[in-house]
Amino acid sequence: MIITNQSNVTFLSVLPGGGTVPGEQDSNIVTTEVITTTFSKVKSTADNFIREGENTTQSITLTNNTSFIIKNMFFNDTLAAGASHVAGTVMIDGVNYPTYDLIAGFNLPDLPQGASTTISYTLLADNPKTQDTIDNFATINYSVDDPVSGTRNFTENTNTVTFAVISTRLDIVKSVDKAVAVSGEILNYTSIITNNGSQTATNLVFSDVLEAGLTFVANSVKIDGVTFPGYNPITTFALPNLNPGESVRVDFQALVI
Repeated sequence: MIITNQSNVTFLSVLPGGGTVPGEQDSNIVTTEVITTTFSKVKSTADNFIREGENTTQSITLTNNTSFIIKNMFFNDTLAAGASHVAGTVMIDGVNYPTYDLIAGFNLPDLPQGASTTISYTLLADNPKTQDTIDNFATINYSVDDPVSGTRNFTENTNTVTFAVISTRLDIVKSVDKAVAVSGEILNYTSIITNNGSQTATNLVFSDVLEAGLTFVANSVKIDGVTFPGYNPITTFALPNLNPGESVRVDFQALVI
């Protein structure tokens, strides 16, 4: 964006005979370029959401649409909580720079008028997740040779990108009512399935392949205390959907042979 400015003066000139005549004079026009808008710094994320422990790629494209050369560029990205940078993944215009550290920062070549450069790198979400959403931006320090005031140094941020971190964690805790048994006894098995993730779990299928020495007791399956005749964990059966934080209990019996 170019800002222009001009001054104006109106006046009266005193004539030799004592009269006056009106006058008006414009100044020259001065311009100032707002390089925040003409030096484009656009950050993007490859994914709108990722699961805990998964990677995503961030990219920043710098485009010089100014009337100047962008010099002495220094780039860094101090990531917010919830994810970490993956070492060795920095790419500049498709070339890998494995020693570059995003937090410490690194230099970029001067950017001529009309030129662009793209920096990309990989982020890793915490596992287990520690944040539901992650906001991220990068910072660019640079200088411009101002023909009026000399070299100017600037620090500006990219836009902020946001991506969600989800959890599909499902935990199963199993117990048995006897640690010691003899042939002919019944073992009562209990499994508590809990959705400890952030998303609804659907299409749950329960199975339990009994080892040699056990035989399933027909019609002994209970789900949350309700008997389901005909259900057999060896041939599997369906369980209800579980919203985040919900649990379901499965009980069945096996005979010790």
